[in-house]
Amino acid sequence: FNHIKLTQSNMENNDIKNNFSEQILHLIQTIKQSDIEIRSRAISRIDKLYKADYLNDEEKHLFAEALWSKLDSESQLPEDKYRYKWAFLSFPEPEPGKAKQKLLEFLLSQQSIDPINTNYFQDWLGSTKKPAMDHGAGVDWSSEDVRCLLDKILNWWNQHRDQTLANLESPHPQLKDRISPVVSKLIEVVSYIVLPRLGNNNDQVKEGIKNLIQDLDNAGFHVITAMPMTLFILPDDFDQVSQRMREALTSISIDEIQEADLSLFYWLAYSCNHYIPKPPPDLLNILVNRVVTRRQPGLRTALGWLSNILKEIPEQLNDKQLDSLSLALKYLLKESDLPTLFEFEMELSTKSLIATIDRPEYQKICSQLAFRLHKLLLQQGKEIPEILTQWKNFSENSVLPEVRKVWQ
Repeated sequence: FNHIKLTQSNMENNDIKNNFSEQILHLIQTIKQSDIEIRSRAISRIDKLYKADYLNDEEKHLFAEALWSKLDSESQLPEDKYRYKWAFLSFPEPEPGKAKQKLLEFLLSQQSIDPINTNYFQDWLGSTKKPAMDHGAGVDWSSEDVRCLLDKILNWWNQHRDQTLANLESPHPQLKDRISPVVSKLIEVVSYIVLPRLGNNNDQVKEGIKNLIQDLDNAGFHVITAMPMTLFILPDDFDQVSQRMREALTSISIDEIQEADLSLFYWLAYSCNHYIPKPPPDLLNILVNRVVTRRQPGLRTALGWLSNILKEIPEQLNDKQLDSLSLALKYLLKESDLPTLFEFEMELSTKSLIATIDRPEYQKICSQLAFRLHKLLLQQGKEIPEILTQWKNFSENSVLPEVRKVWQ
């Protein structure tokens, strides 16, 4: 059921809504009366219908009532086997704001962190308001809240630093595999929760963060996500951060490129409100040029993040960069096309820029980029390039439903 994608395109059709009424009431009763395994599956199913707006007001009320009829003893949030605790911020509630209140109480009440429990970090990340992409959703933690979180992180690191680094250098891969996801989440928490909200702090705090990032960098972790965010507390490091970003954006490591693209988006987003200085213009040019030249690795992630920039912070792209994206889409229309049987067989002995197995995903991403570029140019009253009209026609007649839905 998790693979089914429902849309709101038919939500005005009451006949379609009524077709689900019996199943919705059955799922609500299941949530209220069943054990945690069956309850959790029922929540997953009705969540799909709720997000697509197939529930009426009465059904939403009953869903909220059933959801909160059984609570987790530790967090006092709805009992569920599969979801992170922050997920309940987007579910209906019997009392507005109750999920947010319980989640804050739970996360802030922890006296110390247990990073091996990655759910703890994930609940912080999932619940936190982020720039541009969340449109006001999530929690905007106070500087006192994040200072307490930072103290827990630094205390844990000071106590376990030597053992953690030893595990990372161990010849036994299971030790590194166990600690690596934990450290990656820790870097994300410091980058996207702590640093943007820490405010002015003493040199000891700044030094603690700098040492933590340096230790993880020396241990071989990708800390590029944290680099632009350090400008919140270390603005004099602008040139050093910019150079590290250039190196990461032009890397041949797909992991490093993905981290750099993500990091550049957040740097651009935070700079919109002048929280940190704007990145040098050449960094965004590097991202755009990777799409224009269809350079691998990292073409797919570059397309995705440029699409996000067009949607959330389009003012960061200048006219020349917008023209470059249109040019790139001209070539990608052909290169992402699904091959005929003959072409597919020939590809076994010829090199293709985009592997056949990846082309459906590329078509969806490119169509999304074309759609958002088309929408932006319309809003600006500018001429629409012919290639965007071609992408529209191609998408609307695609054999792939995920591509057709982009322009609906």
